[in-house]
Amino acid sequence: MIKIAVIALGGALGAVCRYLIVEKFFDDGKFPFSTLLVNSIGSFLMGIFFVFLVEKNVFSTEIKDFIFIGFLSAFTTFSAFAFEVYYLAHNQNILIALLYIIASVILCVIMVFLGIHIMRLI
Repeated sequence: MIKIAVIALGGALGAVCRYLIVEKFFDDGKFPFSTLLVNSIGSFLMGIFFVFLVEKNVFSTEIKDFIFIGFLSAFTTFSAFAFEVYYLAHNQNILIALLYIIASVILCVIMVFLGIHIMRLI
């Protein structure tokens, strides 16, 4: 039960931080700068926290859950994608990393179009 509460608190803070950044850096409708900014910040934080929380194992499991599953997941899921690409490439799986990038972008864009199309038919 504590694990769920820790993750929920991290998620709430991550969502609020995302909202505040998007509100502060409102997009002009031509390019989604605020989303790019949030994704970039989240990916940078993923790298920082990976070293402290995983490689150096400085903090408890609860802190790791708070940051990775809670805060960063609500702030931006793109940071998880970016880390997975890094991890694959770092472990000499360059081809898999490239395939993952291409498949993720293409599949996710197709799924958005498909979801919109299906809902408009209903």
